[in-house]
Amino acid sequence: MTKSLTMTELLNMQESDLLREIDDHRHVIARLRHAVNAGSEKGTHVLNDAKRQLARMLTVLSALRRKKSFSTMPAPVALPSVPMR
Repeated sequence: MTKSLTMTELLNMQESDLLREIDDHRHVIARLRHAVNAGSEKGTHVLNDAKRQLARMLTVLSALRRKKSFSTMPAPVALPSVPMR
């Protein structure tokens, strides 16, 4: 099982590092799922914790991508003011 990263560590990661961690974590979850189904892993909480960690990583990744897309968007154009009658 890989070490759980804190939210602070996840937020400070580069996108490429985060993608690598996500891929590694998906492999860990697959192995854990197989172990739980085979009966060799008794604690299903380990699998649930791993899935929660993956969800955290995906949340941070989507936030990074959203932040990046907003930073590349052009500034909104102000509408001309219309005098009130």
